[in-house]
Amino acid sequence: MTELFSTKIWQYDILSRAREDEFTNLSKVVLDNVQDESHRRSNFSRSYRTKDNFLPESLHKNNIGLEVAKCYRESIADYGYTPNKIRFTYWGIATHNGGYNIRHCHPGCLLSGVLYLSAPKGSGALRLTDPRAAKRFEPAMFRNEGHSGHGDFLITPKKGLLVIFPAWLEHEVEPSIGIE
Repeated sequence: MTELFSTKIWQYDILSRAREDEFTNLSKVVLDNVQDESHRRSNFSRSYRTKDNFLPESLHKNNIGLEVAKCYRESIADYGYTPNKIRFTYWGIATHNGGYNIRHCHPGCLLSGVLYLSAPKGSGALRLTDPRAAKRFEPAMFRNEGHSGHGDFLITPKKGLLVIFPAWLEHEVEPSIGIE
């Protein structure tokens, strides 16, 4: 058998690799740096974004930053590339009740990722969209919806979860319900 067009999704538990206070401090920095409603990209409603690369240099070297970089290097190598020179562009998003991100991708990048610094109950799931548009025309009566090869894939937010995926893969965040 030959399997074609599979898409690797990497998931890492960063919470087990860093201190709790680092998550608390980084969350505070994100909240202190979110922009007003005029600074929108894919985030809508009560979802607010920081500027790109907003962290002070000192936070690049904390355990969270170092562990995220290790995970990206591992994912890049597993994806079939040589991780000899990595350039990160990052930002933070703070989402409140009703906030969400519309479907989008990141052209010109190799991998994208999401790190949950916190994930209160009701946080919107990360939806990874099946990139095979024609797949939507398969007869539903033959589809095993529980199989990861059929349709979109949802990832439930969890504090410390790092999800890395190909940057061309369209993704969105469903609305957060009941969080402030």
